[in-house]
Amino acid sequence: MSLKDNNNLQNNSINDKNKKNEDIIINDDIIITNDDIFKNIYPIKILENNIDNLNLKYILITQKNLTAEFCVKYILNEDYIYCKDEIDETIAYIDAILYYQTQLTRKDLLDLMN
Repeated sequence: MSLKDNNNLQNNSINDKNKKNEDIIINDDIIITNDDIFKNIYPIKILENNIDNLNLKYILITQKNLTAEFCVKYILNEDYIYCKDEIDETIAYIDAILYYQTQLTRKDLLDLMN
């Protein structure tokens, strides 16, 4: 095998690996479980597509990339199991969100709730 052939083979192999990684990242239609979210961080779109199959508390604890929008829409939403409609409980949930999602601020959440 020539040096040129060897280089082409290596480049193709690298491209195949990159393509597989891209497929995983951009495939928003994958189905994930609670077990999966303990092993990997997923984009918000994938979490949203699987929201009915996932435990919101597990999402909060394991996924360190949550946005304020996601937290307000799902975790603080009284239509979902994780949050109740009493104000004291909402404050407690905000504190839990801030504990696990250190990139967010109380202002981020409150601004979206009003």
